[in-house]
Amino acid sequence: MKSYLFPGSLLTVWIVWSSAYLAVAQTQVAMPLNTGPLSVTLDPAASCSYIFTDNGGEGNVYSPSSGSGSVITFLPSTPGNKIVVRFSAFYTEAGFDGLFVYDGPDTGAPQISSADGILSGLPNPFSAGAGSWQGTVAPQNIAPSVVRATASNVSGALTFAFDSDQTINRSGWVAAVSEVPAGICTMTAPATITAAAPNGFCSADIKTVPPNIQPGACSAALDLWYQVNDGPAVKIPVPIPAFITIPDVQVGVNAISWQLADPCSGGLVATASQLVVVTDTTPPVIDVPGDVIINLDPGQCAAPHFYTVTAFDNCPSLPAGIVEHPVDFNNGAAGIMFDIQNLTAAPVVITEFGPALDAGTWQVEVFATVAAASWQGVENNPAAWALAGTRSVVSEGPDTGTPLTGFSILLPPGASKGIYLTSTTGAPVRNTGVGSGIQREYTDGILRVSSKPGAAKVYPFGDTYQSRAYNGYVRYSSAQVTPQQLAGLPSGADFPVGTTLNVFQGTDNSGNTVTASFSITVLPYDKPTSSLICAGTVNVSLDSTCTKQLNADDILLGGPYQCYDAYTVQVDKIPPFQDGPWVPAYLTSIDVGKSYGIRVTEPGTGNMCLGTVVVEDKLPPTLSVPDVDLPCNFETAPAFSAPASMVQEFVPVTALPVSVHDFQTREINIPVTAPADGLVEDLDLYVKISGDVFEKNLELTLENPAGSQSVLWQQQTGCAGPLWVRFDDEGIGNQDCSDFTTNQRAKIPFNLGTLAGFDGMPLKGTWKLRVRDLNGFGDMAQVEEVRLIVRYRATFSAGFPGKLKFPDQVTQVTQNSFVVPAPLLDGCSDVTLSHADELLSQPCSTGFLQ
Repeated sequence: MKSYLFPGSLLTVWIVWSSAYLAVAQTQVAMPLNTGPLSVTLDPAASCSYIFTDNGGEGNVYSPSSGSGSVITFLPSTPGNKIVVRFSAFYTEAGFDGLFVYDGPDTGAPQISSADGILSGLPNPFSAGAGSWQGTVAPQNIAPSVVRATASNVSGALTFAFDSDQTINRSGWVAAVSEVPAGICTMTAPATITAAAPNGFCSADIKTVPPNIQPGACSAALDLWYQVNDGPAVKIPVPIPAFITIPDVQVGVNAISWQLADPCSGGLVATASQLVVVTDTTPPVIDVPGDVIINLDPGQCAAPHFYTVTAFDNCPSLPAGIVEHPVDFNNGAAGIMFDIQNLTAAPVVITEFGPALDAGTWQVEVFATVAAASWQGVENNPAAWALAGTRSVVSEGPDTGTPLTGFSILLPPGASKGIYLTSTTGAPVRNTGVGSGIQREYTDGILRVSSKPGAAKVYPFGDTYQSRAYNGYVRYSSAQVTPQQLAGLPSGADFPVGTTLNVFQGTDNSGNTVTASFSITVLPYDKPTSSLICAGTVNVSLDSTCTKQLNADDILLGGPYQCYDAYTVQVDKIPPFQDGPWVPAYLTSIDVGKSYGIRVTEPGTGNMCLGTVVVEDKLPPTLSVPDVDLPCNFETAPAFSAPASMVQEFVPVTALPVSVHDFQTREINIPVTAPADGLVEDLDLYVKISGDVFEKNLELTLENPAGSQSVLWQQQTGCAGPLWVRFDDEGIGNQDCSDFTTNQRAKIPFNLGTLAGFDGMPLKGTWKLRVRDLNGFGDMAQVEEVRLIVRYRATFSAGFPGKLKFPDQVTQVTQNSFVVPAPLLDGCSDVTLSHADELLSQPCSTGFLQ
């Protein structure tokens, strides 16, 4: 496996050894258990490489108590060659068990050291414990998990020494030891290539010159391989051709890793990296509705209209999900058929399959049905299927899915397809189903992968074996593109009389664009009456802003009328109220309780009608009264405020329980509501965490809203758990297991720190408890309970509705009544507030009265 990082124009390639390069049986050698030092000279005639393990052997834990006699040296068979060791597994007890590596024939050679610190299990016989490889990070100096004798090491040998303490042991390591020529062969990658994917495709076949290999004899003596991103290694035939075609390179930036390898051991002699950029030339597809004509009803001036515009692209950029079927095979066949279905209202693109394949190199074809929604009924009809792609892959075994990458099978919303995945030779596709067979389906809520039923097949489109279940995974990406509206009105808007052209544009990740449009034509009501009838008297209530604009539909009776906005509405505010002057019908607070003349006129004909309007204020004032926490026996009069101390508990907004797995950091948020001037006087944290909490794996950190932190727990060990404690600076300081596992008040252990650092700091805001797993030992902890217990000092007040400020916005009239001027609580008038207390007694031990 390899991963690639592209910061700017810098290309970083990580190379990890793959068994694809290895073709010869290996001799197994274990680290001596205090019986060394041992020297092993490689023997390519008998074995291209050796398997090097801890003293427990492959698949077993190592024995503890390794010491000065646990030393082994690997020597090359040919002078000038260099030993190279590739670790495929590594796991020791961090801090106590370390593997030391020396660049030479004994422990007196220069050390190839790590960044890990001194072993806690001192004394030890190797380098005073500094620079050993511990935990899950394997020895390395040329690539992750790969260590090789350096150019200055004339012996070409590597020496390993292992030190472990008396107690805990882990699974140890497995590594391949081989030798490669030193300082002979160099390789320069070809220049960066930019190519365009054919229209409708998300990949391109890339034609490139091979890397430049010097001296030329290296091309004949060594094997040339390439890998595209995380794909399988592909061997170039000898003699190396003038041009090499790399098929199905995906849209985007791709890293081609060229590798010169020893044909016997698979040892890497030289590597070089080439960039290939494939551009997407196919614009997205945008789907708009057809043109629409809307006829308005009487009085309508516009009509709401809802529509949907979608866009999708054939080349999605980021994986969105994966659906996995169990790998529990008991059958083998050339191919397997199953169904896939998009369960959502947005399109998705199938990008990768991961079938369980027997070990070996296989050419796999993937077909999808053209029109049929299932494989059933078309399983023997090749014309019903389209070839989605062919992939040549190397499987290291059927226990995990072998990636078939680079597909672009579109599934529209709700659509289903049948999938036929088949090897062109043999029967390597592992599946499940004996006797009457098996049926099953799995989904993540977006994609359903169904073998209900599935079918095994003889190649090509041969005999069918019903009720066979797919083993492996299907990966998909979102094909959704967000359309951008360039013109018109959004869905749900009121469309006016006339024609509105809605124009949308879709842009994919490569910048390709497509536009589409549709029109919405609104026709006015075509048979309005020309006779106007006004209501005799209309009672009108002002709105929350204490205003009202009168419209024709507020006054007119009968009909049918044209668009109400086409009429002119006026009022006469001067007695006798029906003869003018006529002014716009806009009413405010000064009009409350008054009656006016009202007139509605049709401008085109001059037709009119008259009536009377009575102006009212019927809306009550709006009161918003939040709950307030006050200290025990505090004065509850709303105008009273004073500083005081109070104790409160705050609980997380994060849903508990929370699980913490290897290398995870889980953040638990605790929102704290308090007066803005609230300052911490004393703070405790209560936690209950079950599972693996005493395996030197957890770190607990509390952070306040200002960003100050305190470490509460730092990889403690030795107790059975759970961690069940209230961290309290005034608590127990004995540091026994019972102090931290039985819900006691205890100080932070081992002088890590105190909670007093938060004293005097602001309380209000979000506090964060971070629970972090610092190792990869398979431990899991579960945070079950968290509470923040705080005594703080602040200025408290029961306060007024709407957070009104006293005396700036509120005037006290009597002991229990207050006046709030308009428009603070009511848009039209002043509001008189009165209050009365209803007390609920609670023991003062609660710390507060609510």
